[in-house]
Amino acid sequence: VEVFVPPHHAGTVNKRLVAHETVGAQHMEVVLGIVTGPAGQGGSLPHQHAACEQANYILQGRARVEGGGQVHEVGPGDVCFFPKGVDHAVTRIGEEALRGLVIYSPPPPAWPSPPPSSIGTPPPGRPRRRQARRRSRRASMRSPTWRSMTR
Repeated sequence: VEVFVPPHHAGTVNKRLVAHETVGAQHMEVVLGIVTGPAGQGGSLPHQHAACEQANYILQGRARVEGGGQVHEVGPGDVCFFPKGVDHAVTRIGEEALRGLVIYSPPPPAWPSPPPSSIGTPPPGRPRRRQARRRSRRASMRSPTWRSMTR
């Protein structure tokens, strides 16, 4: 299994489990993320994925997860979902290593990039009624989600 250090991460290694290179997957990628850096420092820096959604399933350890202006503490059995284009960061907060499955769909064409300053900026001009409803629905689908699978 390929091991790599993702950009915009500290104290983190990823193992690519399911990908085009490993099993021929076309529409998803699954990696095992392992964070062993110093508590409060190891994990990902704020970033976003412009072309894919991301879900994290926590297997071991505790983390502070920030996304879309929200902050949550997560642990084993918790899942986080980040729609494409939503800024997010994960920081290990305990002494125990943080391990989690990270699922991308579709696979990222490149690893995370710093968020553009235009995220959340409404387009110029007044939208028509139908466009406004559609935009409102899209905005609700762009909200990060946290859910405990064990509680």
